[in-house]
Amino acid sequence: MEQAVQFAIDHETSWSRETGDRWGIHRDDSRRAKALTAHPVRWQIELLLGYAIFLLLGLHLLEIVVWAVGLHYSGLVPNWRTAGLFAANNYTALGSGAVLPVGWGMLTPIIAISGLFTFGWTGSVLVSMVGRCNELRELSAAVR
Repeated sequence: MEQAVQFAIDHETSWSRETGDRWGIHRDDSRRAKALTAHPVRWQIELLLGYAIFLLLGLHLLEIVVWAVGLHYSGLVPNWRTAGLFAANNYTALGSGAVLPVGWGMLTPIIAISGLFTFGWTGSVLVSMVGRCNELRELSAAVR
């Protein structure tokens, strides 16, 4: 059980970053990005930004589900509802570790720190995306 939790701790942050790379959240070499740069259309720019925000939200939700699955299948949390609530509460803020058995209290801040890092990464990606979308908006206005 301890090995499963250690595996989740070691691989969770790198997994979320790799997943974001695969989904193309901050990759600028896709066909769509090149086409949009060549012929920027205002509604496509807004749709792209909304799509990226939706993918980032999905990434956070998926990460919470991964933590909940690990907590439930390791036997640390008795049911799915409690596992999901515990994972979401600790992923978004430093919640209470009262649900965990004795000796597992350190897992609470570990989940919180993984959420903090992922939210930080999400913030930097969003700043980059908004900057790029603003450049495309200016390019779109110049083309008209």
